Amino acid sequence: MGRKPAALSNSGVYHIVFKGANAQDIFYGDDDRLEFLSRLQWVLGKYNASALAWALMDNHVHLVLDCGTTDPALLQHDLAGPYARSFNLRYGRVDPLFAERPFREGVEDQSYLYAVVRYVHWNRAVAGLAAGLEDRWTSYREVLAGEGIVDVARLLDVFGCVEEFVRFHESGLGGHDAPLARSDQGLLTDEQLIRYHERRWGGESFATAVRWTKAERDERIRELKRIGALNKQLQRVTGLSEYKVKSVRL
Repeated sequence: MGRKPAALSNSGVYHIVFKGANAQDIFYGDDDRLEFLSRLQWVLGKYNASALAWALMDNHVHLVLDCGTTDPALLQHDLAGPYARSFNLRYGRVDPLFAERPFREGVEDQSYLYAVVRYVHWNRAVAGLAAGLEDRWTSYREVLAGEGIVDVARLLDVFGCVEEFVRFHESGLGGHDAPLARSDQGLLTDEQLIRYHERRWGGESFATAVRWTKAERDERIRELKRIGALNKQLQRVTGLSEYKVKSVRL
């Protein structure tokens, strides 16, 4: 029996991750990255959708897209398929380029949108592929420049202004070097993680973690990991055991 289709988001906003099959690289050079971005721009126009963040890694891509009422599977198909065929033709390949199905999750509230946009923009720096936020292969610089593939006006409406956009990206990390300098803190500080959890779950504190059912624990830990929390950090703020935290997979 095939897998059930991924649920649609009430907000129309999604975090989508295209991964290379068997963790293989999906970009061999800058020309490949430029082609992918060109195809992304075309697909956004075709479906009247907008990008709120993007980051090109070596073997995967992060996208935050507002698809409105359009099924994001249509955008995924029209973006990944033609790019994979072009890539394989260019390099004489015949094997699948992408994993069978991309990761996709709905972004249902503004606090999570804040977090996931920042997470996407920090991805290359955290992975050691860039020195900081202002990297060519994320949309962060587009927001500063006021133009690009991302819907800058929409993002500034969310964040308020460029200065607040920058402040939010930097303050959650304690500076540009924080993701690389500290191994037990993720993309949010402990205090920000605590506040995010309280906003997300109706003011409930981490003190209740010992009473969570397994389903509740898996749901919450999985979401916190998706916004950048690390295992040691989650053990520290929740008081849960290493096993209970590490057993929750994205």
